[in-house]
Amino acid sequence: MDGAANMSGKYNGFAAKFQEVSLKATYHYCSNHNLNPVLCKSCQVREVHVLLDALKQFGIFFHYSPKRSRRLEKAVTTVNEGRPAKDVITKSKMKIFCETRWVEKITLRDFEDLYEALLNCLDAIGFSERGWDGKAVTEAYGFMRRITECTFIVSFQTVLRLFGYLMGLSKKLQGTDIDVIQAYDMVELVKETVKLARTSEADYNIRKNGKNS
Repeated sequence: MDGAANMSGKYNGFAAKFQEVSLKATYHYCSNHNLNPVLCKSCQVREVHVLLDALKQFGIFFHYSPKRSRRLEKAVTTVNEGRPAKDVITKSKMKIFCETRWVEKITLRDFEDLYEALLNCLDAIGFSERGWDGKAVTEAYGFMRRITECTFIVSFQTVLRLFGYLMGLSKKLQGTDIDVIQAYDMVELVKETVKLARTSEADYNIRKNGKNS
């Protein structure tokens, strides 16, 4: 379980209610919930902090505005018109990046898939189309500059690859078919894999189209 009050509350939380029915049950905080925040907060690289915050703000920019969301859907349609069937974008919404839920790291992949459509949409809102309020225009202009900077792109690709190593581990740790020994073995395996990746030049090759090799 996580540490939210409705789950861990001593008197009215789910754990307390469950223990009323099953007296031998014990409450264990899900250590996996700490995994992502620890990595995010412990990272001392300023560019990564800026990246993660930008992705969160980016999601908010679209999520709470139906008009902007519809414009993004239109941009996706426009981009897909010039692509072969195998390369069409299948998503049309930008989710809000969440620091505490590992399964939502798929937001990173969504951002990568939607990148061209997002540029198209931001260009329309911030530059080429009229009828948008000043706040939307200003924010779109700022996002456009931010996500096209070299530092942002390199940081994004690095974080995307790192989270890719940890996604499978996170899902397994939240499952019910793994014991403590297996969990420790998986953690050690991921640690060794990341260490090897840091010293492997080939592992950081990036295709010319901007996607991971």
